[in-house]
Amino acid sequence: MEKFRAGVIGTGFGAKVHAPMMDHHEGFDVVAISSVSRGNFEEARKASGIENIYTDWRQMIEQEKLDLVVVASAVHLHKEMVAAAFEKGVHVVCEKPMALDVAETEEMITERDSAGKLGLISTMNSAFFRLAQR
Repeated sequence: MEKFRAGVIGTGFGAKVHAPMMDHHEGFDVVAISSVSRGNFEEARKASGIENIYTDWRQMIEQEKLDLVVVASAVHLHKEMVAAAFEKGVHVVCEKPMALDVAETEEMITERDSAGKLGLISTMNSAFFRLAQR
C-alpha cells in the first residue's frame, strides 16, 4: 500500500490525537508537525513520536513533500491554512468546526474544487480511513 505523506498543523490535539492515530494505520506516514503559537515542541515530539517539528506552518507546507495536511488548530485560522494546503496541491483533513461561518465554508469548498483535491472534515477520525481506502 502506498502511504500518504502527512503534515499536521497543531501541536496540541494534532500531536496528541491525529499523529498517533495515523501512525497506527499503514496508509499514513506523518513526516512533520507544525506549531501554531504554543511552542510546546518537546511535548509534541513526545506525544507524536515525530522528530521533524516546525515553528511555522507555512514553512512546513512549503518545504515538505506532502500528500496530506491535517489542520488541527484554532478555528479562526482554518481557512488560511486550508487554502495554503490546497494551493500547494495536497489533500486536506480539517478539524471541526471547519470554519467560522457559511461564507468561509463556501470559499474553502471553492478552493478545494479548484485544487481538485479531497477536503475532509475530521469527525471521530473517520476522514482518515476514508482517505486511506481511496
